[in-house]
Amino acid sequence: MIDLQAVPDMQKPSFKLDVEQSALEYRNSEHQSVWQIPLESIVLMAEYTTNEGPYLDDYFLVFVSADGDSLNIATASFYADGRDEIVRNLAQRWKTNIELLLFNSTEWASRVVWPPTLVGREYFESRVVEPKKLAEKLRRFAFGPVYEYFPSQSVREFLL
Repeated sequence: MIDLQAVPDMQKPSFKLDVEQSALEYRNSEHQSVWQIPLESIVLMAEYTTNEGPYLDDYFLVFVSADGDSLNIATASFYADGRDEIVRNLAQRWKTNIELLLFNSTEWASRVVWPPTLVGREYFESRVVEPKKLAEKLRRFAFGPVYEYFPSQSVREFLL
């Protein structure tokens, strides 16, 4: 696991992951619930990083849950307090090993960590958003292309 003492102050936990009455809950620094999902409804767990670090949060966990015919996506900071315990508990619950491997990434990267049939596959795919307005074209010229991110083909097929 990651030693949070080595994480810069800007990324130390201000959120908390916890289990409350068989639901995974994500709370903010004021202890208010940001989201809550029943543990038994989780159908996929992934991790992803962005290129926004080190001063902005750039590493996240994704929990996809099924509620009847609808899917819900809940995202939590990798640096949330309680993460290690939650990952251990989910690994025990799912009788598998969960490895979070993107902690050294400084660019966009993603991977599924559960279920076993998808482990290691990309969670996100991206495509360039073509600029249409003059301001968008100027932004692209100055800073490069803008990308749109969405679940990968293998993830979409699994979730259908």
